[in-house]
Amino acid sequence: KASIDHIYLAKIGNMNRQDLVKILSRESSLSLKKSNEVVSSIIKIICTGLYCGEEIRLSGFGTFWVKFYEPSTIYNKNGTFTHQIPSRFVPKFRCSKALKKRFLMPES
Repeated sequence: KASIDHIYLAKIGNMNRQDLVKILSRESSLSLKKSNEVVSSIIKIICTGLYCGEEIRLSGFGTFWVKFYEPSTIYNKNGTFTHQIPSRFVPKFRCSKALKKRFLMPES
């Protein structure tokens, strides 16, 4: 049995940070202020870890990491225009097998 009220999630459509804070507050009996601090801390820890080049693995949820892309050049079809793409770091996420499995065989 899922602990989060599915009717509430259906009403909000896309979940944003404030929705997450409200749900955390309701599910954990923390105040909204404390829940907001918890969510902020988690986001800060993940972002700091990624910035330092760490891979963040949350068991049962997924893995966050940063991928480096070398500089590249793109061309249009007739080759008259080129554009240089600089090197860059891009945050990535891969969901865990357990999370994928929950979508394949939802709980009744």
